[in-house]
Amino acid sequence: MLQTGKTWFNDAGRVAAWVAIVAVALGLVGLPAHASGARPDFLLPVPCGSTWRLSTYDSWTDPSTGKVYYHKEAVDLNLASGEDRGLRVLAAAGGTVTLANASTGAVTIDHGAGWVTKYLHMSPVAVSQGQTVVPGQRIGNVGSVGVGTVLNRVILLGSDYYESLESIRAHEQIGRPRIGIGTNCRIQNTIVDKNARIGDNVVISPDGKPEKVDHANYYIRDGIVIIPKNGVIPHGTVI
Repeated sequence: MLQTGKTWFNDAGRVAAWVAIVAVALGLVGLPAHASGARPDFLLPVPCGSTWRLSTYDSWTDPSTGKVYYHKEAVDLNLASGEDRGLRVLAAAGGTVTLANASTGAVTIDHGAGWVTKYLHMSPVAVSQGQTVVPGQRIGNVGSVGVGTVLNRVILLGSDYYESLESIRAHEQIGRPRIGIGTNCRIQNTIVDKNARIGDNVVISPDGKPEKVDHANYYIRDGIVIIPKNGVIPHGTVI
């Protein structure tokens, strides 16, 4: 058995943790101290038969601001090989969905007696508030935000469907990004509508621009950049 703070993993792959789906990784954070009842038989929130790499850390530095964020008792899970984005996220235990926010990709499940799991940055979210879920039920998919990307005051509306590997490859062959946000992007004060494709190394900000802009690939209204539904922002674009 591996114990890290308040997070436990045993040979059966069970875990007692808050669960956060962060960008292309699964992050596990220690349970809140108010849990008072018996611990549910938690499972890892990933499909059987897949191999994941676990890593621990105490803090993370935002490369754009230098600000340090502390994540005590946290564990990150990354798929050992291949692409994380789009993989199914499963309920770690049965319970009631108390939060399901499609805009932020957040889901919270109350398992009773103070035990709660929280899942973040999923796209799409597959459950609704008040819904009862069973262990291992799909609640969403790992979100489509690339490694190294920093979002500040951004609303992501997700996608209407899960993009297949065949679709990703076909679009990449003609130089179009996959659905979601690529790697090493800096995006602030932006609304990204459904099914948008934002490439790697993209910078989006309304700073220094007029209050109203109508562009072929985006709009600006009242200091907010809007990437429209099905919009495409090519790799390396600076807005």
